[in-house]
Amino acid sequence: MDYANKIFQEQYTPHCQLSIDESLVGTHCHSIIKQYVPNKKHHKWGIKFWMICDSISNYCLGFYCYQGAKSSDDKEEIKKEWSRICSG
Repeated sequence: MDYANKIFQEQYTPHCQLSIDESLVGTHCHSIIKQYVPNKKHHKWGIKFWMICDSISNYCLGFYCYQGAKSSDDKEEIKKEWSRICSG
């Protein structure tokens, strides 16, 4: 994941308009990080990713696999990871 994020950021210079959103990758695997999102049309079960993308070209600049925030320590770790990805 770290290597992919590094390559994504090295190979593309983004526009000023960026978007952060969640994406659910459908899967039939059995994993503790599998999420159920009932309002999704195609895949209700899958692994959730938070992605930062260029709003104009839809290019993915970085992603983070959401594994569930169980405590405030987990939430702080997620914030640190996003600030690292966003700062390039």
